[in-house]
Amino acid sequence: MNMGIINFGGSENSGEHRKFSQSECIDAKIVSVGKNGELIYADHNGRGSKLIDFSYAGYKKGNEPIPDVKVVKTVETGNLDDHTALIQGAIDEVAALPLEERGAILLRAGKYTVTGTLKINASGIVLCGEGQGENGTVIYDARQELSSFTLSISGTGCFEPICETAQELANDYIASGATELPLADVSAYKVGDDILVICTPNDLWVQTLGMDVIPGVYSRQWEAHTYVMRYERWITDIDEANKTITLNTGIPITLDRKYYSSLVYKAMESEGRISECGVEKLRFVTHFDKNILDDKGNFADENHTWSALSLSYCRDSWVREVSAKHYAGSAVWVGDRSKNVTVEGCSYLEPVSLIRGGRRYSFNMGQCQDVLVKNCYSYDSRHDYALGSRVSGPNVYLDSVAENSNNGSEPHHRWATGILWDNVRQIGANRLGYFIAINSGWNGTGHGWMGANTVFWNCLSPATVVGKPQTEENFAVGAYGIYDISHGEKHLFIDRRYPKFTVPTIETPNYPETVDYENSPMYGNGYIEAPYNPVNPSSLYKAQLSYRLYGDARKNVKPSAPILQIPMPDARSEKSSISFGGVCDVSAEKVFVWVDGEKHEALVTKGASNAFGLTLDLADGYYDICVSQVIDGVESDRCAVRTILVDTVGK
Repeated sequence: MNMGIINFGGSENSGEHRKFSQSECIDAKIVSVGKNGELIYADHNGRGSKLIDFSYAGYKKGNEPIPDVKVVKTVETGNLDDHTALIQGAIDEVAALPLEERGAILLRAGKYTVTGTLKINASGIVLCGEGQGENGTVIYDARQELSSFTLSISGTGCFEPICETAQELANDYIASGATELPLADVSAYKVGDDILVICTPNDLWVQTLGMDVIPGVYSRQWEAHTYVMRYERWITDIDEANKTITLNTGIPITLDRKYYSSLVYKAMESEGRISECGVEKLRFVTHFDKNILDDKGNFADENHTWSALSLSYCRDSWVREVSAKHYAGSAVWVGDRSKNVTVEGCSYLEPVSLIRGGRRYSFNMGQCQDVLVKNCYSYDSRHDYALGSRVSGPNVYLDSVAENSNNGSEPHHRWATGILWDNVRQIGANRLGYFIAINSGWNGTGHGWMGANTVFWNCLSPATVVGKPQTEENFAVGAYGIYDISHGEKHLFIDRRYPKFTVPTIETPNYPETVDYENSPMYGNGYIEAPYNPVNPSSLYKAQLSYRLYGDARKNVKPSAPILQIPMPDARSEKSSISFGGVCDVSAEKVFVWVDGEKHEALVTKGASNAFGLTLDLADGYYDICVSQVIDGVESDRCAVRTILVDTVGK
C-alpha cells in the first residue's frame, strides 16, 4: 500500500480549484454557548428578535434515528423488459396489508426498467435496494418524453385549523423568533396541543418591501393575498397569569399588525398525510438522447424524466443513500405540506439539460416544514440547495457539498422564511457556486425578495451575499474557509444581481448600506458576523439539537465530514493504484478513507488548507468510497458515498 498527499489547488481528476485557507474558530455573538453548555441568543435588532430553533427538522423531530425497517417483500429483476408493473404491484401489495404488517420492499441488485411513475400513497412502506452504485439496485427510467418524477411518495392531508378556535394575537408587535404568543384567552389550551399560526400580509407589506414596483417587462408584482404563511407548531408551556402560550420554536417573521393579520388556531392532522415511508440504497437513472448537444458540445436532451423523487403531504419519512443520475430537475423534491422529512447521504450526478432557468435544483424544497437535508452531494447543478416560494420553515441544509455549481444555493424566489444552511460547501473554480439571500428584483418573472430570516452558518463559497428585507433580516455568520480570489473577481457575478432593483413606496428608516469585507466571501447589508473565521458553535443545528436533547450544546455533537475531491463519483480506473484526497478541517486530528466499509487512515498535511491524501492498490471491481475525520477526539459522520470502478483489463 502506497500513501501520498494531494493539493486542494487542483488535480487531473477534478479540474482546477481555487486556493483555499481556513482560520481558527471564534465565538459567535448571535448564538453563543454558555459555560454550562447552554445556548444564549442575542437580540439582533434591539426589539427582541432572535434566531429560531432549527433542531426540530428531520425525521421524528430529530428525537429518533431513521429506523431499519423489516423486509416484508422481495423483488428480483427476472427476464422482464419493463419492471413498472412488477414494482408497482409489490408496492400495492404491501399497501393492502394492515398498517402494522407493512414494511420494506427489497429490490435485489440489478437493473429495473420503468416506463411510468412509481407511486407510494400509503403509510409504512419503504422501497430499498442493495446499493446506490452502478453495481447496486438501479431503477432506469426509460421514458423519452418530458415527465415529472420516477417515484412519487404522496398523501393528501396536512395540519388543518379548527376554525372556531381562531384568536388574534393580543399584542401589536411580536419579534421574529419569539416563542411566546400573547392571547386574550388561553383557557382552552393544554401543553402538547398542535397549533397553526396563519399570517396574512396586507398591501402595505408589499409596498414596504417594494414588491409592487418590481421592474421588468415580465415581472409579476406581488399580491398580498397570495403570500399567506402557515406555521405548524405545538404548545410546550402555558402561562395562564400572563395569558401566553409557548411554542416549540419561534415564528421566523416579525408579527407586526401594520403588515399582518395573524391568527392562532388549534389544529388537527387531517386524514391523508402519510408517514413512515422511505427510499434507500437505490440508484435512479433517467434515459437521455446522447445525440442532442448544446453549443458547447454538452448533452442537452430534455425529453426525459426530470426528477427522481418527490415527497408530498407526508411526514416522518426519509430518503437515505440514494443517487440520481442525468435528471434535469432534481434528485429529491420535498413540498406540498410535507413535514419532518430527512434526506441523507444522497447524490445528484451528471444532470442532462440546458443550463438555464428552471433546471438543476438538486435538493429542492417547496412548501414544507422541518425538512433536513444532510451529508448530500451535488455535481454540475445550478441551485444545488434551494427552495421555492412561500416556504414557511424551519428547514435545514446541513454538512453537504456542491461541486462545480452553475449558480447559487438560496431561497430562490418569493419569500422563504426560517431556512438554515449549516456547514454547506460550494467548491470548484470554473463555476459560480455561492450563497445568496437578496432582493433579486426582475430575475425570473420578478422573483423579488428571496427570503427572510435565512441563515448561512460556517459555509464555504466564493461569495455569500445577504440583503436585509425592509421588515426582516438575513444572516451570514462565520466563514468556514476563504478562497484566494481577487476582490474584483469575487463580486463579478454578484454585482449584476445585487443592486436595489426597487425603491419601496414606504421608505424604511435607517435602511443599512451594503458592507463589503475585503478578502472575505461575505457581502451585503444583512447581518454579517465573523467574515474571516468559522465560529463556535461549529454547527448551529447540531448545537441546538444537543441542547434540546441533553441540556448541553456541546454533548454528542459530531463534526462535519471532510470534503472528498478525488476520486470523482462513478470514476473508472484502468490502474489498480487509486488516489483519494480532499480537504479536512484545520483542527482535524485524523482523517479516514472508507473503502467498502473498511477504514484506512489518510495522511494529513497541516497548514492553511489542510489537505489529506491516501493511495491504495485495489483489485478489479466496484467500491463504495466515503471519508470521515476526527476532531477533539470525536469522529464525524461520513460524507455521501460515491462508487468507483477499478477495471484493469477493460471488461
